[in-house]
Amino acid sequence: WFECRHYRSVHHALIDDMSSSMSYQDAESGDGPAVSRLTALKQACSGYIGKRKSVFPLDFLSLITFNDKATVHFEGRYPHDQRGYMQRTIDNLECGGSSTFYYTAFKEASNVIRKMESERTKYGKSDCVIILFSDGADKAWRDYKKPGGALQELMDGRKSRGQTSIQLCAVQFGNPSRAERVFGAETMQKLVKSVKDFAPDDEFSKASSFTTTVGADELQHAFVQFAAEVKARDLIVSLRSQG
Repeated sequence: WFECRHYRSVHHALIDDMSSSMSYQDAESGDGPAVSRLTALKQACSGYIGKRKSVFPLDFLSLITFNDKATVHFEGRYPHDQRGYMQRTIDNLECGGSSTFYYTAFKEASNVIRKMESERTKYGKSDCVIILFSDGADKAWRDYKKPGGALQELMDGRKSRGQTSIQLCAVQFGNPSRAERVFGAETMQKLVKSVKDFAPDDEFSKASSFTTTVGADELQHAFVQFAAEVKARDLIVSLRSQG
């Protein structure tokens, strides 16, 4: 027998708010004029993909956007040879719709994550990190059970399939003192806590976090930092020598 060391590929699911408020031109960008929140998000997503490619190019990414409905733009794409396609998709994103439903986003994400588990998982296990971005409060913020329930269903599904490790990095954009940001922050923090509580002994899940950003540069820095800090865990596989 001998041992072969592999590294688990990580599935990165970017879940981005595309409600109409993303068109607001209030994302300050260095010394230049403010850009739209959507433009700032596109730059941040591009930075995330580029950083992850340089850190661990065999990871794969999915992109889901949401407002009152959720849309899957790509799933299971590898940045080392499909970055051009991913970038064009990001460049073509458009915002619209008056609602922000986390529940819908997590339900769609659950379908994509389950599909990627069956298609891309090697050696029996996979890790998944979700980057959740929004510039406001979930439409159902008065009933946390809705977004929380969808995330719980996602985690329960992974557990039933033997895939327990999941990490949630929640990012809120905008002035945190405004009412909708306060309620949005409360929901995001509860979601992050639920992930940590679900697998309290798992270091990957314990790295889940929440952050608030107020400008384009700060948003991009947050995304790139998330990408740099996701750890690809090694996996030892024992193989029988044929000699």
